[in-house]
Amino acid sequence: MSQESELMDWLTVGETVDLVSAHHVDWDSELANRLLADFKLNNSDKVGGLSVGQKQRLSIILGVAHKPELLLLDEPAASLDPIVRQDFLDLLMELIQDPDRTIMISSHILTDVEKVIDQVLIIDNGGVHCFQPLDELREQYHRIHLSALDNELPKELNFSHVKNQEHHGASAVVTVFNADRSQIEEEANALNCRYEIKTLDFQEIYRLVVAGK
Repeated sequence: MSQESELMDWLTVGETVDLVSAHHVDWDSELANRLLADFKLNNSDKVGGLSVGQKQRLSIILGVAHKPELLLLDEPAASLDPIVRQDFLDLLMELIQDPDRTIMISSHILTDVEKVIDQVLIIDNGGVHCFQPLDELREQYHRIHLSALDNELPKELNFSHVKNQEHHGASAVVTVFNADRSQIEEEANALNCRYEIKTLDFQEIYRLVVAGK
């Protein structure tokens, strides 16, 4: 399913579904009808009169109702409003429960895809920067927020595997990569300060992987 739907404008929604379903022996009519209702699409509406978002919803139905073993999605939620986008993410969560199905999503809306993916492939300028499980990737990055107990923090913050840091006298934020949490705690305790260790969301990690900051 591509970002820009290629549908026949002269057909109705119902005729489009009938046309596509006729070519798939595994077509799930119950799922298709449920999604038509959830996405608020009327069978009698002409495809040419649908909005961009409505066409995207129809494309989603055509893409998933025949239960493909491999589903390729290119920016599938780009034209969807927030409510329908969440419905679509819920649908993906439902589909991936099938162990015989693989779903590949190409998207720049990282806050959405991180809710459903389990494997990450980051590509930038034609190069592969990362290919690993999302949980494993999250465990590699930590951000430490530091606050001085007295006046100021030491000018040298001796953390290992630092990706970047911001030092503001009595406070600092340090991001580390591939550092064990116990090691981070040991190094923070040595500074005699208050500290909090946080994990990063996927969007922050993406920026670090691609831009290094």
